[in-house]
Amino acid sequence: MSRTITALLAGLIAGFVSCELTPEQQFTPQLVVHARLQSGNGVVRVHVNRSYRLEESYNPEFTGAEVRIFSREDTMDFEYVAGDSYQTRGPVPVAEQDTWFLEVAKPGFDTVRGRTIVPAGFEIVFPQAGDTVTVRDSMVWSRSRGSKGYYLSFRQIAEQDTFYIDALIPNDSFDVSYDSLFVRIPDMLFLMLVAPPPDSPPALCTLRVWALDTGYYDWVSGAAGMNPLKPSRLSGGLGVFGSAVERLVPVWVLPDTGAPLRSGR
Repeated sequence: MSRTITALLAGLIAGFVSCELTPEQQFTPQLVVHARLQSGNGVVRVHVNRSYRLEESYNPEFTGAEVRIFSREDTMDFEYVAGDSYQTRGPVPVAEQDTWFLEVAKPGFDTVRGRTIVPAGFEIVFPQAGDTVTVRDSMVWSRSRGSKGYYLSFRQIAEQDTFYIDALIPNDSFDVSYDSLFVRIPDMLFLMLVAPPPDSPPALCTLRVWALDTGYYDWVSGAAGMNPLKPSRLSGGLGVFGSAVERLVPVWVLPDTGAPLRSGR
């Protein structure tokens, strides 16, 4: 997901660089923040930059920001790393369904504030780790409470190249056969892009699903903040502060024979 998010973040900054104002409007630079918590115990990284006038050049270096996240139990300060990146000095224990707050401050700018509620856990029901599947098999996972939707990604490494495919799935999708307990994708047709040729051995592929909170789901579905119908949920600035819960499963993909090996449910 980091590769895709890096591209989205670059688009976010570029979009604010190119925003035009009418002669009556006065440009006021704002902080632009990208922050995403993930359940578990890891270092948290936040990107901080600012919006730019059309005639200004984008500067990838942005120092001097004070960044912190806090919950009922913890307060974590960040240190500058490089470019526009800041990270915590140590791992941060982020539990599912926790509430976290963000503050980013720098002299000359309004303070950016945000809040996220980490989605509840979920499990991939089918396929299981090590299963052999075809593009005609279904994929099933249990629903995550508090999640606005899911970010599905898979990767395959072939001939020293890595291929990524991504999809955004709302939590209320597939309404014709809606199941309150499970999300079911009837066919994994996206695996056609990595399925091996006929008479070839199975190809190893890792499927990843992230349950996203409302803020981060809206940010991604709104083209990284470029959709005016889905404004930033931050106050005092632009960008996103959200959270995610990740599940992954490695599978073996067979050549497409037109028939499923088994049903996911």
